[in-house]
Amino acid sequence: MTGVLGVELYVPAAPHNEQLVDELDDIATIIQCPNGKEPYRIRNEWMLEGANVLVAFVWKDTFYRSGEWMTINIARKAGIQVDMNVI
Repeated sequence: MTGVLGVELYVPAAPHNEQLVDELDDIATIIQCPNGKEPYRIRNEWMLEGANVLVAFVWKDTFYRSGEWMTINIARKAGIQVDMNVI
């Protein structure tokens, strides 16, 4: 079951925007990801679990080192369709 917004927010066991998480606590489903050697990769893998499509928002449509591109690469490797949107 997702929160009022109908979205899930996956929070890494690493530094993150705690204020944003607090603001969304009552309107989104907050999922705390477990700690591990690569907490952002763990978060990204959890976000993709069971997904058929990843809707990704990037600054440009060519690779640059970032969390969003890590997620895109994990999705592609898993055979998940990627709907990329440049913002």
